[in-house]
Amino acid sequence: MAWERDRRRELAQWTERGAALEPVKELQTANPVSDRLVILNADLGDWSGAMDWIIAGHARRPGRLRRVLTDLPFDRRNLSGDPRYRPLIELAGLLELLAEQKIRV
Repeated sequence: MAWERDRRRELAQWTERGAALEPVKELQTANPVSDRLVILNADLGDWSGAMDWIIAGHARRPGRLRRVLTDLPFDRRNLSGDPRYRPLIELAGLLELLAEQKIRV
């Protein structure tokens, strides 16, 4: 499938870039490499990989966790199966918001 092949190629390029920049260090940009890697991994169904980059991004820039968990354009439904997801939701202060919306975490 051409789409998947292209996404995997893009993922490899961004992963290489992420490794060269101390996983998520980015020079004064609003969207670090980790954001792109979260999206690419999620697009390819690698939810563990997406979660790895969410955590790496949070370690480098903790203030962006809420934005990553709410604003990045990727399907979050499958992240809830990862045991690391709920603690991040709680840390970001999103548990109450999701409970109001009746979204299961």
